[in-house]
Amino acid sequence: MDKVPTDIQPTPSTRAPKRRFHPRLGVALVIVGVLVLLAAVTALAVYQGLQDRATLARRNAEAHYQAGLAHMQAGETDLAIAEFELALRLAPDYSEARAQLAVAQRTRAAAGLPTSEVYQAALDGLFAQAVDLYNQRDWSNAAAAFEHIATLDPTYRPQEIQQYRFDCYRLQGEALEAENRLEEAIRAYDQALRVRPSAADIARRRELLALYSTGAGAAGADWGKAVEVFRQLYAIDPTFRDVGQRLYDAYVGHGDAYMGWGLWCQAQEAYAAAKNMDDNPTIRARLNDASQRCAGLAEVALTPLPTRAAEPPILSEFPFGRLIFARYDDARKTYDIMALDAGAEQAQVLVRNANQPATSPDGERLAFHSTDKTAPGIFVLDVRGGKRWAISKSARDSRPFWSPDGTQVAFIRDAGSPTAMILAAPADGFGEAAPLASGWSAAWSRTNHLALTGCDEAQRECGIFVEDLSRGGRIRLTADKNDVGLAWSPDGSHVAYVSSHDGNWEIYTVRIEGGFVRRCTVNAADDGMPTWSPDGRQIAFVSNRDGVWSLYVMLADGSEQRKIMDLSMSSPDWISGQMAWLP
Repeated sequence: MDKVPTDIQPTPSTRAPKRRFHPRLGVALVIVGVLVLLAAVTALAVYQGLQDRATLARRNAEAHYQAGLAHMQAGETDLAIAEFELALRLAPDYSEARAQLAVAQRTRAAAGLPTSEVYQAALDGLFAQAVDLYNQRDWSNAAAAFEHIATLDPTYRPQEIQQYRFDCYRLQGEALEAENRLEEAIRAYDQALRVRPSAADIARRRELLALYSTGAGAAGADWGKAVEVFRQLYAIDPTFRDVGQRLYDAYVGHGDAYMGWGLWCQAQEAYAAAKNMDDNPTIRARLNDASQRCAGLAEVALTPLPTRAAEPPILSEFPFGRLIFARYDDARKTYDIMALDAGAEQAQVLVRNANQPATSPDGERLAFHSTDKTAPGIFVLDVRGGKRWAISKSARDSRPFWSPDGTQVAFIRDAGSPTAMILAAPADGFGEAAPLASGWSAAWSRTNHLALTGCDEAQRECGIFVEDLSRGGRIRLTADKNDVGLAWSPDGSHVAYVSSHDGNWEIYTVRIEGGFVRRCTVNAADDGMPTWSPDGRQIAFVSNRDGVWSLYVMLADGSEQRKIMDLSMSSPDWISGQMAWLP
């Protein structure tokens, strides 16, 4: 190509005539650059389909370089500078363009300055370019062009510019929404509201779209949340997009999730809600299946079981909150996790083939030990969403419990062995379990203290120990390796446990400060699985004192013991069982 020497000086025929200094020089030059840049963007859009972007960039850089040389020859220094800068933006290693840019900048330094007419013409040109982009429905670039004008000169046609900016963002949002690019549409509506905060229709549209996007994101991952969000949106505007279909699909998905985990009654409720929206053969079939399975749970309802004729069971109302426990099914020879609410006539099944329930600190998740031989280990169930995932898939692991912040699930490995270990794993199921301590029974307090049953390093002194996981330190509370079934009081001041000091299993409490031990039960039968009420005033437990395993409640000092209901004739794994009492 023909190159202009880098040391060339403008001749009188090419030198721009000198003009007097004008204060708007900088703004005018920026406007001219923007005009050229917008023209370049439009030209580049034609070639977006080409695969070799590097070659395309170099080709366009060459075109801008040649245009710059032409402007230099015509004495149009500012336009030449803009062209050389564009060439360098496309090809930063273009040495010839960089050299000519330096020449043009030196030339401009000695040149005259544009007049106010040139400044006005530049603004008009930029406005025409922006309107042209708007008419082409290129909302993004049109909005950028009008934003440039508003920034460069807020006094230039302010009402028109504001209306164009608002319309660009509004129309861009509608176009993105039509393409189902919801997050981008929300951002476009946010920009429209920035230009015109009083646009109530856009604000409402943005609010509804944000709800819709949240529900769509939850679908498939958290059906409970999807149902909640789409139900809220449907109540506000049942005609918004396809919210009716979305809500129906969420109900069905939620029902399917419940069916997958054997929660037939919850599935029945979800399918019934879907049927209310669209009564079709498919949903009727699913509802009928769930209803029949739910009705079949009557066999596990907590009705009184036969006991000795001289001592009939005494049933009383559960005091308050919700109790989560495991009930042994004598016919099926396995456990099911149940939930009993205050005032309820019977408990409901939460998880089949599982025991040792432990609720997360927020009550939203349930950790448990699977008794299903085909899927052993520790699992977590999202009670609201129905999702279930594994923490451990080893039959060696049991007795799960939660960290106080709910981020970890701890459990016992090889609980029946002197070498039993306490491990902790991420509660989301992602990540390996790490050793926490040695021991065969443990509980984690809200104050980040770990109570465990184990021995010292020499295996000489055994019993219940308490470790401060925040500041370090360890104290010994009791002196019997059979002090197990640990449960912290809500305030962290006491630990309840069971022990066989007198030949059968009884319930005790020990105060952390001072080590004072209180015996709470006294009888010839076995008592176990103590769990504290949320206010710390009562303890729920199980006992076979009446010939069957039954659920009891007593005050924390052991007084006022009363039976709530009978559970089962046998409970083969009761010593490692546990319960949870929620508000």
